[in-house]
Order: sequence, then C-alpha cells, then structure tokens
Amino acid sequence: MRITEKFFKHFPPLEEEIKYARDFINNEFEKINDKFDFADSTLVGVAATVTTIAAYDLRLETYDGEKVNMHEMRFETIDEIYNKFKKLSIDEIKKIPQISKGREDVIFAGILILRDFMKKFKFDRIIASDRGVRYGAILELQRIKF
Repeated sequence: MRITEKFFKHFPPLEEEIKYARDFINNEFEKINDKFDFADSTLVGVAATVTTIAAYDLRLETYDGEKVNMHEMRFETIDEIYNKFKKLSIDEIKKIPQISKGREDVIFAGILILRDFMKKFKFDRIIASDRGVRYGAILELQRIKF
C-alpha cells in the first residue's frame, strides 16, 4: 500500500512512476542483500498478493484456499502477470474476478515488489501458501527440540 501511495498516481502507471518505484524497492533490497543467503532456499509467499495472483494464475472464479495452497508459479509467470497488470486501469482490474474488492489499486505494486524480489535474489519459482506465517512458525517450532 505504501508503494502505491508513494509512487502510483495513474492507472495504468506511467513508466516514470514504475521506474521510481523500482529504484526505491531495489534500494531497499540492497539493504538486505548481504544479510541473507538465499542459495538453496524455497520462496514461499503467504501474503494476499501471492495468493491473489495464484488464484489468477489458476483462473479461479471464486477463491479456493485448498487450490491456491502449494500452487507453484515460475518467475516467467510472475513476469507475464506483471506485464499484463502494468497496462490495466483500475476499472479493468476491478473486472478481474480474482482481485478482491479494495485491492484494485494496490495489487500492481505487490506484483512489482514480488517480481523484483525474485529477480534480485534469483528465485525461479514461488510457492503460494494459504496458511500464513503463523502456520509456518508452528511447523518450524515442532521441528525444534527443546
């Protein structure tokens, strides 16, 4: 939401707005570049952007968490979705059944962040999780022996 508010005044966004947003986002990624080693990591997305585009990729008319959960998308798919959404107006986005009411104006920024994150840190795929961060934390805690 902050990226949309800060950079995107037009829908479809202007190339200049996209450039400024990407510069800002990638500058933020540079701050963590040396702190994390993502080699051999699996990227799992738990937020609404990832589950929304998973539902979009699956062409679901109504959201189905069981179908979205564990849906794998390659970088090329995310890139195609990015390129489609950057050309859409808010009214066109509202007509897409997978986009929840109230997310029309923020979905593009979320896709942009995801795409650039995957590109920067060399992730070739992402797995959507409908379960959320707490679910993953619980699973991790079960693996830890106290």
